[in-house]
Amino acid sequence: MSSRRNIDPELDEAGLRAILKLRMLPGLADQSLKFLLSRHPPTSILENATMRELGEKAWRARNARALADRVERALHMIEKLGVQVITIRSQGYPQQLRHLEDFAPPVLFCRGRTELFSARSLALVGARDSTEYGDSVAEMFACDLAARGVVVISGLARGIDGIAHRSAIDGGGTTIAVLGCGVDVHYPPRNARLQECIAEQGLLISEFAPGDPAYPANFPRRNRLIALLGSGVLVIEAGPKSGTRKTVDWALNYGIPVFAVPGPIGRYESQGTNEIIQDGGKLVISIRDVVDELNWHDLPAAASGDDAHVAPSDSATNSVYDQVRLTASHVDVIARRCGLSVPETLMQLMHLELDGMVRQHPGKRFSRRITVSKPAGRQVE
Repeated sequence: MSSRRNIDPELDEAGLRAILKLRMLPGLADQSLKFLLSRHPPTSILENATMRELGEKAWRARNARALADRVERALHMIEKLGVQVITIRSQGYPQQLRHLEDFAPPVLFCRGRTELFSARSLALVGARDSTEYGDSVAEMFACDLAARGVVVISGLARGIDGIAHRSAIDGGGTTIAVLGCGVDVHYPPRNARLQECIAEQGLLISEFAPGDPAYPANFPRRNRLIALLGSGVLVIEAGPKSGTRKTVDWALNYGIPVFAVPGPIGRYESQGTNEIIQDGGKLVISIRDVVDELNWHDLPAAASGDDAHVAPSDSATNSVYDQVRLTASHVDVIARRCGLSVPETLMQLMHLELDGMVRQHPGKRFSRRITVSKPAGRQVE
């Protein structure tokens, strides 16, 4: 990790301390902070702002020892990790957020490649409790986007988000993770290694200061950034009450295209995506649908969908592969479909698994693993 403080050049040491303190002041609303930043540099705000401008709660807390200690801890992490601190005053602030007025975050904390703010990108989101079908589709679409040079944006949650980030990196591309905590906080803990990989190869961003934990109230704010940073939102899988719907609502309110992958009727995990399609979301069965809708015809071609794998040359193996679905099936069911014995079917499935064409799940169940032609990327464990 970098030991160099990598901050916005418009912020000197005093300005950085001031913006951290302002960001951490209790009761200071984003709108008030943005209003003040639009008129004064951070140090001037702290020195000259009145109680009326800051609000009584923030005014009384501005010199508290606990607040000063939080600022020092955040400064330490900023220096240790090379965090970039970008305010709405900065030239490096992402252009797609400036027009949000009431909802633009006044400060962003970033680890990684901030030039990705200006790259072509698409949000890929979905359920935390995803199914094997959703996992396979997320992997396929994220790999395809990566192969075409599109940055994948998601929220680093377990389930679809994590698969989207990991598959984008494995596919030789890159990704932006929007966090509901400080960029130094590993949440969820299971994605800690993935988070550090994104910091090295892609971009981590948050409007919450280093050290801030993942409070539940933070995630709706995170969702709006996921929705508004890219050219569209692609929902892979979501239940009827999924937080993904909040991300979709943000996109719709700002005229950003929404895409959804249909799922089986009656399955809880697909009810939300099917409802999104009913409400006007674009039905998607391959990335080509997204490319056409967004007029991204200058993107390089990449194999997807049924073209993603060349059929196995061995006829028996090919017969077995033809009967494997995106949704996992037991080996007995696959054997009946292809008319082979269970031992012969299992042997062929093992060959297909070694070739990366199927995935084995607990209980001798197998699903098709669809990948795309891609350059060699770093594998995330």
